[in-house]
Amino acid sequence: MKIDYSKESRELDCGTLWKITDEIVLMRFKDGVDLCLEDAKAVSEAAINLFQGKKFLAIIDVRNMGGSVAKEASKFFATNEEIAKYRLAQAIVVNTLAMKLVARFYIKIDKPLREAQVFDDIEEAMDWLQTKRYLLG
Repeated sequence: MKIDYSKESRELDCGTLWKITDEIVLMRFKDGVDLCLEDAKAVSEAAINLFQGKKFLAIIDVRNMGGSVAKEASKFFATNEEIAKYRLAQAIVVNTLAMKLVARFYIKIDKPLREAQVFDDIEEAMDWLQTKRYLLG
């Protein structure tokens, strides 16, 4: 599936969100960004607003991020019940060993309330999310 970046988007200090389908958001973080709790809250709020309070699936693109994720931000993304009501699955796309370790730590230690999986390829992430569309019910 080809990603359409021409759809509605939201620009944040830490990155950009695109509504790439009626059910999938793509979050791409800026290179060198150090995500803090306030960023995590802003990203979550922007995603919920982008889908006007409807349930959605997420691609979290941390390829070339080159920054860090604060422990509080990671925990918020994983366990905040408000975002978990809307974001029903997340595919995390990485391209470095460091980010793969961070993403696996997020899944194994922070234990997201909703299903999450790590991918090396954005197309594979999209394909996996397509299998999760039933969650949108």
